[in-house]
Amino acid sequence: MTAKLTDMEIARAFERIVIDMREILRLERWLAATCGEQATGEDIADAILSVMEEVKAVTDEALARSTP
Repeated sequence: MTAKLTDMEIARAFERIVIDMREILRLERWLAATCGEQATGEDIADAILSVMEEVKAVTDEALARSTP
């Protein structure tokens, strides 16, 4: 029998993933700018970071609702 994760555990794990992805994308932006491919790399990273901000906002709201 497998243990089910609580909503709080899922939300916290998801939040860690979002934070890790944001750091990776910041590094990608820096590398793209350094290599002279800033338009494409930075635009892509900016778009993904924007989505990650929205995901984090939803995750934060879910955590706030589930915290007694």
